[in-house]
Amino acid sequence: TASTPSARAHSFNSPIANPFPAQRYIDPGAAGGIDLDSELVTDLASSCPNLAGVKLTCGNVGKLTRICATVSTSDFKSAHPRKNPDFPFLVLGGFVDFLLPSAFANAHGAITGLANIAPVSLFLSYSGFD
Repeated sequence: TASTPSARAHSFNSPIANPFPAQRYIDPGAAGGIDLDSELVTDLASSCPNLAGVKLTCGNVGKLTRICATVSTSDFKSAHPRKNPDFPFLVLGGFVDFLLPSAFANAHGAITGLANIAPVSLFLSYSGFD
């Protein structure tokens, strides 16, 4: 996990320094095992108004649920407004099997590889939860 002081500092400094809305892509398999836990992600969402969201390709449904429980409330949105209101903080799953748990956890959707092959099917599946 990104628990070392330098990894945590980088996690905060990167979106703060970026002039454009940024999104965190969490994929420990592609990042040498480095993962951001739900506490760090919610700290980032609270402290970095330029951070526009997180895509979880870690396979951790519990992490997705904990993050959504914090950032998907109207209290969070009013207490931690985004630098650009057109880019709210989004929580996105990274696998198609995140679709059902994402909907129940109040996530904002998913970005999946399978959507390249079956976009209409996935759209219809997800839109059925609204």
